[in-house]
Amino acid sequence: MKITKITQKMLIFSIVIGLATIMLTTWSMNQIVLKYIDQLETNLIEKKFNELNLILARETKSLVGISRDWACWDDTYFYMAGELNGYEEKNLQEDILKKINLNIMLFLNKDGTIEKSVRADMNDDHFPAFEEKLIDK
Repeated sequence: MKITKITQKMLIFSIVIGLATIMLTTWSMNQIVLKYIDQLETNLIEKKFNELNLILARETKSLVGISRDWACWDDTYFYMAGELNGYEEKNLQEDILKKINLNIMLFLNKDGTIEKSVRADMNDDHFPAFEEKLIDK
């Protein structure tokens, strides 16, 4: 069977058209679909970074509160050792106790007896009996 020139040209033309179609399809995929996927990935990464920033901000706020609290406990140690004047006026006010979410604060001696107690609600008379029961346990 002899291939004619027209058949040969049609075959070459078909191959060229096929290759051009494949190249055009590949280019279209890169321009449309892959850019869309890239945008989705970028949005997801941005969302995750925003979540991370929120978590870090919350943890930073928590650490600031803890560090402030630890500084107060250092002062409390020196107060109980009798080495810090003005501690009560500075640290044992009702509004301060409410800010750190304390209802009552007890200061005990080494033998376990109450040296001092402070309540967030200074007008509440329920705590004295509670303080003694707490120490008995």
